[in-house]
Amino acid sequence: RSVVYSPDGRVLAVSGLFPGFVDIWDVPARKLIRRLQQNQFSRVAFSPHGDLLLTKTEDQIRFWRTDTWDLIRQVPLTGKVMVLKFSPDGTHLASLIFPDELTVWEVNQSKLLRPIPGLRLPKARFGRFDFSPDSKFLVIGDANGRLQGIDLTSGDTIFDVVEAHPEQIESVVWSPNSSVIASGGAQEGGAIRLWDATSGKSLGELQGHTSWITDLLFSENKDGLRLYSSSGDQTIRIWDVDLGDAIVTLV
Repeated sequence: RSVVYSPDGRVLAVSGLFPGFVDIWDVPARKLIRRLQQNQFSRVAFSPHGDLLLTKTEDQIRFWRTDTWDLIRQVPLTGKVMVLKFSPDGTHLASLIFPDELTVWEVNQSKLLRPIPGLRLPKARFGRFDFSPDSKFLVIGDANGRLQGIDLTSGDTIFDVVEAHPEQIESVVWSPNSSVIASGGAQEGGAIRLWDATSGKSLGELQGHTSWITDLLFSENKDGLRLYSSSGDQTIRIWDVDLGDAIVTLV
């Protein structure tokens, strides 16, 4: 099951697996608004402005208007989508398709902008990706521990760290001030690693978790000094990025 809130928190999209469905709920009224899909499991994602909702079927991505819940377009798919993510400005959509394809779409025209070449995703589990705050770049972590930065306008690789981690990368995130990228791997007790977002140069590690990193999130303020991490060790840690220390551990 997948549960996603709209940006304003007033609408909830819930997708189920058995049986497959996508339901839309009015959160304040605690009322079901509409069932968008039946008998089809779907991944769901709201656009950053909240004007669109994406749902995925076996062979297409569907775009729904959130003011009327009308279906406005459908984009065909050629494989199994594992991840869907909007750029911060809502103009682009990245899709990670099993087993080794990452594509970027122009949302308004539902046009394929470019495929991202050179991924190394030989396993069933994938690395992760994130857009830069200005939506111009994409960082990708793959199943071989490789970290790449891609210019979405030109398609050029801005950095390529072949052995960023000794195992597959589970999570990557771009800081709000655009200067730092954090990545976490699947290794038991592996450290969170920090990278210069322009050059890919190592900026050090954050050590403390004793199991694999499940998710990473920078604080929303522009300085990006706080990094939140969750781990298979069943803890959440809040890090001071400049000091390199965990200032809070939630057990």
